[in-house]
Amino acid sequence: MLVEDGVALDCEMMQLRTGRQVVARVAIVSWDETILLDEYVCVAASEVGDYVTRISGVREEHLVGTRPFEAVQAAVCAYVENTNVYTPSPQGPAFQRHRHSTQTERN
Repeated sequence: MLVEDGVALDCEMMQLRTGRQVVARVAIVSWDETILLDEYVCVAASEVGDYVTRISGVREEHLVGTRPFEAVQAAVCAYVENTNVYTPSPQGPAFQRHRHSTQTERN
């Protein structure tokens, strides 16, 4: 699917020891397939209950030297400000379109 009016965004999640799910990796790609952002998010290994590697591909070593959530969030906001954001649809191989809001929260 060629999307000329926005960016595609996808995230990988992991589970903390508390059971809460948080972002482990975020990627943003432009309509011409240029990778705009592909970053892991800093979480202390002692806080992680499950990297969900079998689904996410995320491993402990990927998180070494990464930026904190707030820094990655700011980078994401810079790319998606005032643009359409396409994310994978939970129903299948389609995409959902979202309009970015500047009021975002961490999962």
